[in-house]
Amino acid sequence: MSQTHSKESLDHFYSWGERLLADFDDIDKNLSLEHDVQKVFCNISDLKKLEDDGYITPEQRAELYAFFHKHVKGDFGIHDKFFELWDHLYDIYKALNDELSAKGEAYEGALYRDVVKNLKQGTLICPKEVKQYVFVGLNVLDYVEHELLMWLNQQQKARFYWDYDNFYVSEHNEYEAGIFIREDLREFPNELPAEHFNNLSQPKEEFEIVQAPGENVQAFSVADWLQLSRGHLDLQNQPRTAIILCNEELTEPVLHALPAIVGKTKDGTDTTELKVNITKGFQLTHTPVYTLIDQLLSTAEHSQRKRSHEHLLQLIQFIIEWAARNLLQNNNQEDTEDSTKHQFISLLYTEAYYKVHTTLERFIALLRNKTLQVTTFTLHRLIKQVLSKLSIPFHGDPIDGIQVMGLLESRNLDFDNVLLLSANEGMIPKLESENSFIPYTLRKAFNLTCSEKKNAVYAYYFYRLLQRPSKVRILYNSTTDTATAEPSRFLQQIVVSKIYDNIRHETLVDAPQRERLCEGPIQKARQSL
Repeated sequence: MSQTHSKESLDHFYSWGERLLADFDDIDKNLSLEHDVQKVFCNISDLKKLEDDGYITPEQRAELYAFFHKHVKGDFGIHDKFFELWDHLYDIYKALNDELSAKGEAYEGALYRDVVKNLKQGTLICPKEVKQYVFVGLNVLDYVEHELLMWLNQQQKARFYWDYDNFYVSEHNEYEAGIFIREDLREFPNELPAEHFNNLSQPKEEFEIVQAPGENVQAFSVADWLQLSRGHLDLQNQPRTAIILCNEELTEPVLHALPAIVGKTKDGTDTTELKVNITKGFQLTHTPVYTLIDQLLSTAEHSQRKRSHEHLLQLIQFIIEWAARNLLQNNNQEDTEDSTKHQFISLLYTEAYYKVHTTLERFIALLRNKTLQVTTFTLHRLIKQVLSKLSIPFHGDPIDGIQVMGLLESRNLDFDNVLLLSANEGMIPKLESENSFIPYTLRKAFNLTCSEKKNAVYAYYFYRLLQRPSKVRILYNSTTDTATAEPSRFLQQIVVSKIYDNIRHETLVDAPQRERLCEGPIQKARQSL
């Protein structure tokens, strides 16, 4: 790198560069002034000067000392490399932004920051034909977002519609869900009066908490809930029912478990066809074509043979052809028992192959023109990184059918009936590591994104989802095949708060039976002694 004079190859720098971009993006979105970046990336020799100049607050100084005193003892290996890079992070940040700016490009955080700065300086002007900007259903705001809203509000061009509940926003409680909304309401008053937001504490017709021995058991129980509940769920108005998946891997099992018919007339005739709209996409990582690619690249990566540039090209082309052959064989198989389901799976895998094909073709182009020169190890990581972010969209009708979605997709939406799956600690909120060069103590001191902020976002979406439905059923996995067998802290808060006096607790002992094998008693065969 030009700033550190390091001769690291892309293979070694890739993971570091990925972290750097994420950190720079977070800094640009959450620090107020440009010189604040230097505060974050100051080095040990600067601490005394910073103290004398009053450049940092006492709280920030304490966090800096805690960080450096913890790490400075290491005088070799990774510690040396870390501090060598740390001393140049501000230079790298400046050089990257200067180079991108010269090309007319920017990453998201830098672009946000630039827009807000230009608005304040008057070099960027809002369209005159736009009289009002209306903000609906926001929650946590990054610093640049806050500054944008503040500027528009001062120009009398902004109106705000916040959705919340007095239960968790009240000043006398400390619920995570209300941390940011409380601040939002103080700075940007709601257009709607507070009396509209006392819904969460209203009695529910049904509130069930169910523990299940496994993820698949939860998926299988969906069909039974729909069919057994048809007497009290208004499934004629199916869009008012939502199935929320905290664990994305349950998408396919749930789709397999859904019944085709959920309604019957008085004489027992099937009448109501189940329609489904899948809001969230299907993760490409859950398809066989991704597994094939991962296995092939892993085999090549662990081979002792050194891979040439040409061999990498041949490897990717072979992967494309092999995936196509496997896909063709899968589509030619007949499934006489359930042709509709087979057609759906075939369509899903076809779309997955198409996305993989187009993505790998781009890698081939980069390798051919030698823009990308890497080892098999790095190629594997790059391909996995790109493919892991792809999803297969489902084309449906958002105003027709039962809605299947993730928790984040449910924001600002209201339902009459809510079924929430995998409400485990570690699933909600998500258990995520701080993958950053900036240690937690410094992130906390400079108000950058940290675990508390992420958890508060999940808490808000959870409580927001429960504000207005009349019937709620929440399942969690009681086995240890997930991050934890404990129910989510948010679910436990609901129980401890005693906000509802009619919570019913259930336990699923096994996968629900789909159909009876035979009618009537079974005679036991006589055995001889």
